[in-house]
Amino acid sequence: MTLFYKKSIARIIPLLLLVLFFNSKNTFAANPLATNLRTNFTVNPLGIDDTKLRLSWEMQAAGRSEMQTAYQIIVASSAVNIHQGKGDVWSTGKMLSSESNNIVYSGAALKSGKKYYWRVKIWDKKGISSVWSNTATWEMGLLNTADWLNAKWISNNDTSTVSPLFRRKFSTGKAIKRARVYATARGVYDLYINGKRVSNDALNPGCTDYRKRIQYQCFDVTANLQPGANAIGAMLGDGWYRGNNADWGRNIYGNTLSFLCLLYIEYRDGSTQKVISDQSWKAALSPMISNDPLIGVTYDANKEIRGWSTATINDSKWVSAGTAKAYPGKVVAQTGPTVQVTQLMPAKKRTMPKPGVYIFDVGQNMVGWGRLKVKGKAGTKVTLRFGEMIKDDGTLFTANLRKAIQTDVYILKGGETEIFEPRFTFHGFRYVEVTGYPGTPT
Repeated sequence: MTLFYKKSIARIIPLLLLVLFFNSKNTFAANPLATNLRTNFTVNPLGIDDTKLRLSWEMQAAGRSEMQTAYQIIVASSAVNIHQGKGDVWSTGKMLSSESNNIVYSGAALKSGKKYYWRVKIWDKKGISSVWSNTATWEMGLLNTADWLNAKWISNNDTSTVSPLFRRKFSTGKAIKRARVYATARGVYDLYINGKRVSNDALNPGCTDYRKRIQYQCFDVTANLQPGANAIGAMLGDGWYRGNNADWGRNIYGNTLSFLCLLYIEYRDGSTQKVISDQSWKAALSPMISNDPLIGVTYDANKEIRGWSTATINDSKWVSAGTAKAYPGKVVAQTGPTVQVTQLMPAKKRTMPKPGVYIFDVGQNMVGWGRLKVKGKAGTKVTLRFGEMIKDDGTLFTANLRKAIQTDVYILKGGETEIFEPRFTFHGFRYVEVTGYPGTPT
């Protein structure tokens, strides 16, 4: 029976391959089609401040050696217009060209915060035209300083290493059409609305020469808002602005952190609402008592403020946010992908070279951080050190790291199981040394 089964499979496989090959030739439509539409190399981006943006697409066709011989782009101001084939913002007409990458937008002047819709039609080498592509979109960012609507840089004007928290309550009372947040920091930041982070980004706004420019990010927060009371909050970290930069040390660009934010809400009845960073925001100190891109993070869970970015907490003990100096450089839109977690890598091996010292091997050198799961008494301090190699005796080798200490410390609040994942730092490592763990880590 087993032998027959194997022979049967062997006979069927060529037939399956033929069928799959035959079907693969028919996965494309007979007529050409423009697919994978991108604006500035991104699918449906938010917050672009490039007014000469570039449009790209790919040709899908059934035959061999096909090529595009012409294209037409239409850009519309509304979904209704684009579906009716009206390019009321820009229409190229039929362009005799094989180009499909980085077509420079040359239509009407683009407006801050405006959403645009676009489609493409293409012609193949026989002159056969496609139908219009699926609709793609892009959304402009803030093109002028005035578009920040008087948002101010705010700060707690604290030169210590403790990360500050900022928050602001506000209310919504009508049906929301859409809501956007534009935010940045001198430092790095995480943004929250109603107790939840608004994105999976890490280390926003990214590393730039802060003497010249800082990037801002745009977030779609329509789904984050709720009828009635809301709250927006931000936690700041040192990042490359105040933290260590290679061998140059700390405070290269400044010694205080600051935050800039505009929340812009459009209601279905046509009215709008803004929430801007100013002295109406409140400030407090976070449980992150130190943080640095190279050094690492120390986090005291006993100092957590439960629900700090929700509308329900009593913030009467928080202080009013102070103002920061105006930024002398340019505040520009994000120009590339943000930093995000791409993979979770469990440890492949654990050793104990010394009593109470545990070494976890994740199997390859990587860039990231560790996630700690622990249960113990309040005040227990667990230390995680990161390195790329181990010594002959199995202990962590860190001499090659020089000033990059790569150490995260977590101080337990006690009670239930706690999960710690540091913010505002990253490490290059293969091995993680864990000490101070209450019990045996797994």
